[in-house]
Amino acid sequence: MTDRKITEAASEKPRRGRPRSLGSAFEDMINNNVLGYRNCTRRHVHDEEMAHIAFEALSGANHPGLEWIITRRTVAAQLGRIHVAMGATSMLDAATVVFDEKPKVKDIIIRLRTWRLGKDKVSSDTLHKQLAKALNTYMRQHPHLQWEDALECPRNAARRG
Repeated sequence: MTDRKITEAASEKPRRGRPRSLGSAFEDMINNNVLGYRNCTRRHVHDEEMAHIAFEALSGANHPGLEWIITRRTVAAQLGRIHVAMGATSMLDAATVVFDEKPKVKDIIIRLRTWRLGKDKVSSDTLHKQLAKALNTYMRQHPHLQWEDALECPRNAARRG
């Protein structure tokens, strides 16, 4: 018989996945169906709570886009996250921009998420990389085009813009 130790390596590993953003008391309420959610994931409940925060703030401010935003729960959830992370004023500003422009929901979600997380800072280096990528793709698709002509196009576009 060997003297091998039994280890519980699995319990020593860090948890995988998205870190929990709800408190344990709130998760207990979800698990015990106190809030009225049945067979829902924690993420769904969290989205619903964030949307509720946004609805309360928008209705309290008599925001003109409230009815439009109510029909888009994912947008409301992102606005609720902005309210929690950055405050009511930032959320109202974001809701006004979203309501005025009314882009596709997918574009709204991307824009609000990057703004909330602080990833929307664009530099000239980022623009340079995007232009180079677009130009290289176009040149692969149109090999007959000369590089001198291709390089003149962004300059002409900048003059016209």
